[in-house]
Amino acid sequence: MSNFLFNKKILAITAIFFTVLLTFGFSIKASQPQYFADVNQDHSLAPYISEAAELGIASGYSNSTFLPDTPVTRGEYAKMIVNSAELIENHFCSQFKDVPDDHSLGEYIETLRCYGIVSGYEDGTFKPDEPITRSEAVKISVNTARVSTSGDEFNQVSSAVPFSDIYLYDPFYDYVYTAYANGIINGNPDGTFGGNETITRGQSSKVAVELSRRVRPPGGGGSGGGRTPTPTPTSTTTPTPSPTGTITTTPTPTSTNTPTPTPTATNTLTPTPTVTSTLTPTPTATPTPSGTPTPIPTPSTNERVVLALGDIVCAPGEPVTDSTCVHQNLADLAIGDNAVVTPHAFLGLGDLQYDDGTYAEFMGTGGYNDTWGPLKSISFPVPGNHEYRDQSNPPGYFQYWQGHMAGNEQSPWYDFILGKWHVIALDSNCSVSSVGGCNPGSEQFEWLKTTLENEDPNQCTLAFMHHPRMTSGAQHRGNQSVAAMFELLNTYETDIVLAGHSHNYERFNKVNGSLSPDQENGIRLFVSGAGGANKDGFGTTDPNSAARTTSYGLLKLTLKEFSYDWEFLKDPADPSDPNFTDIGSESCNFTN
Repeated sequence: MSNFLFNKKILAITAIFFTVLLTFGFSIKASQPQYFADVNQDHSLAPYISEAAELGIASGYSNSTFLPDTPVTRGEYAKMIVNSAELIENHFCSQFKDVPDDHSLGEYIETLRCYGIVSGYEDGTFKPDEPITRSEAVKISVNTARVSTSGDEFNQVSSAVPFSDIYLYDPFYDYVYTAYANGIINGNPDGTFGGNETITRGQSSKVAVELSRRVRPPGGGGSGGGRTPTPTPTSTTTPTPSPTGTITTTPTPTSTNTPTPTPTATNTLTPTPTVTSTLTPTPTATPTPSGTPTPIPTPSTNERVVLALGDIVCAPGEPVTDSTCVHQNLADLAIGDNAVVTPHAFLGLGDLQYDDGTYAEFMGTGGYNDTWGPLKSISFPVPGNHEYRDQSNPPGYFQYWQGHMAGNEQSPWYDFILGKWHVIALDSNCSVSSVGGCNPGSEQFEWLKTTLENEDPNQCTLAFMHHPRMTSGAQHRGNQSVAAMFELLNTYETDIVLAGHSHNYERFNKVNGSLSPDQENGIRLFVSGAGGANKDGFGTTDPNSAARTTSYGLLKLTLKEFSYDWEFLKDPADPSDPNFTDIGSESCNFTN
């Protein structure tokens, strides 16, 4: 075989690889022989299964069957990747505890380990006989492309993926994110990604054949070429195994016909940030008061662009006027061809959907899902008072965010790491019985205290909730019920607190927990409630108010390693306060 090195064509190769993997469309190749008793010529994947056997990528069993609908294992998939890409087989890297020298697939597993494509589980195992999932397949494929090329194409990212079942904090989001950004995957017709679904032997055959058609030289076949791997395997403090399985050439399958996926293993191909969510697209919604927030896989630079907005969408059917229900205008600033900003995250500051926050309203024509739904995978909401009007069980807000950290009605507060920042979501509906109060001794307050006690002291912190501690709004005044939490946040030198509730935009000078000026270590509060539903206007100006407008618009924050920038993005269709701007920068408190 000629010396094989992945080159810039890998993007096209892997694009087809992913398309096959995630959509499983096909075009029949004529005149393929039938090798297996259980694969008829009318089987949708018969041409690929036959070609995989012909190329020596995969074979069947001693009884002349292939079992095309049986899930593949992790070990089988390791073999398929090695054979398809014609990687040099190596078995000199340190072994996984459950892959002995005599394991039939050990050489393939160790080859991927030597290339740094897989790293295994935290306990030093690989679990070669476990079935693999679609998310795992995406990860091993992206990593194979990255280690075989300069990786430039696969470091490009998009602001969001359009799948309804994978969120920004999912441990595989970065890989799905990258694949989607490169136009590689489209997901399922119903708008889901199906990351926890297993892949069959027939489907894996198609992936392998489509890859091998483009990487093997004319007349080539068999493995043995390729780039020489580094003898030292990639190590990681939180190794996660490489996902997906291949079709084995051994006469006896290495897994049962109906293997059960392991739900909690995080299969990874290269080191990824430690995450608290599982492989399934539905992570644990209840954050633990351990002070270890969920890291979010995000682009390589430290800066994260965040949009924050509350009090947003009118009830479906409510008429749009020049001054009410203009939420679509604001969504257009961040979504679609004419967007002026591409965020890494969207913080929903409550009252996302009027009037009662029912699930039907969220999903109705022109409702929240229609307008802001495209950013759902990178959205982090908190409930407002309108979300608690719905008496459904659970209320519509929690139905809509089911599977998200915010979707836990019992404790809808949570935290996560965004870039270099610790971000904390709080429920300021302190009088609601399910919230249980916001004062010392309440579940939320004690969770917040533990979280702050355990955070990195050399880290910037942002908290957000619905009700503001200060406001100059005509309809609402500063909320005393969140005072204890505000003071606690200040004790631990929180940098930013965001809120909505007042239907306007207002920025305050930095204050301490008692609301006295403290430019050195105080909290800077932003009220970003100009979400498009309607306007409140202003009453008596709060003494700490620094800038304010009744114009509709978004708050844009650029979170950096040691500082942040802010900018008010005005609705261009709103004629009010035409000359208003608010742009600035601030260092984080721990740098003072």
